[in-house]
Amino acid sequence: MTNKLRKNFLNVFFSLTGNLTKILGFFRQENSYNSFTLKLKYSIPSFNRYISKNIREYSTSCKTYKLNSWWVTGFADGESTFMIKLKKRTNLTWQILPVFQIGLNAKDKDIIKEIKHFFNDVGIISFDTKNNKVYFTVNKIKDLNDYIIPHFESYPLQSNKFIDYKLWSESVRIMVVKDHLKEPGLYRIISLKTALNRGISQKLKEEFPNIAVLERPELNSSLDLLDNYWIAGFCAAEGSFNVSINEKKDRKLPQVRARFTIGLNNRDEHLLIKIKDQLGIGRIYSVKANPISNYEAGSLQEIKEKIIPFFDLYNLNGIKSHDFLDFKKVVYLMDNKEHLTDSGLLLIRDIKNSMNLRRK
Repeated sequence: MTNKLRKNFLNVFFSLTGNLTKILGFFRQENSYNSFTLKLKYSIPSFNRYISKNIREYSTSCKTYKLNSWWVTGFADGESTFMIKLKKRTNLTWQILPVFQIGLNAKDKDIIKEIKHFFNDVGIISFDTKNNKVYFTVNKIKDLNDYIIPHFESYPLQSNKFIDYKLWSESVRIMVVKDHLKEPGLYRIISLKTALNRGISQKLKEEFPNIAVLERPELNSSLDLLDNYWIAGFCAAEGSFNVSINEKKDRKLPQVRARFTIGLNNRDEHLLIKIKDQLGIGRIYSVKANPISNYEAGSLQEIKEKIIPFFDLYNLNGIKSHDFLDFKKVVYLMDNKEHLTDSGLLLIRDIKNSMNLRRK
């Protein structure tokens, strides 16, 4: 079988087997399906093992069901921003604009549309063509109070972004009752902003030299066990499916590795520990003089038995789901020793060159 035919065969196979799990996904709302096929083990070699696992090729343009609530929170933990903007008007009064925003590469515009739909279609979608970005933005007080805040109260953020949310949501509530129109309310919002994200600008410090600067609160994690859909949403934002091909002079063929990784600021290392414990595999490491903690699952056995079954069950959604599909193709080829052949290596290179940042 030629390399081109083999690649086409893989694409057809993964596409056909993906249809079954799209149908199953329709019924998998919230947590009703959490305990199903994750317990299944790989027992049949070659393609049959993938058929038994209901491999999914998720299409970002397929709108068969609403996003899971915990998935949205997990994704927001990785990609959202809570902001309080202040602008001085010509009459010397201050305009306060609270903003909830998610910004992604323009390739992920379909998942932005799904998130907007999840939040009852409030807010706007905008494009930054210069930087190839797409944004979902909600800044109307009523929409923030009616849809954004209720969601994150019911499905709380798990990263340090939770602190930003609490500071931000207090500001929104001040505005709901119009206390921001009075000096004490305005000053309270500016004080909250001193601990939000990167604090206040030098210009605001000069405008309000006597403002009370708040110490940023410490995070107390609210969940001992992360919801699996939260993990999927968070990994859709922060996870990475990597394939590396390392050339070595003492090897006839290059070394091929497939790895799943997550990199976070050290302050959120607790999330990596929980993810590692719940998946039951992988390792956590950091590099000296670097404030980043890393989770890695890199053995073929771990990936086959834990990573692939998990994300087959809990949709990644968006562009990351396509990287996952390509990742599975490489794992299948490696499991069948195809990476030790010239033709298999060529096919893996072809797949690798269309993943992640190289995906068109």
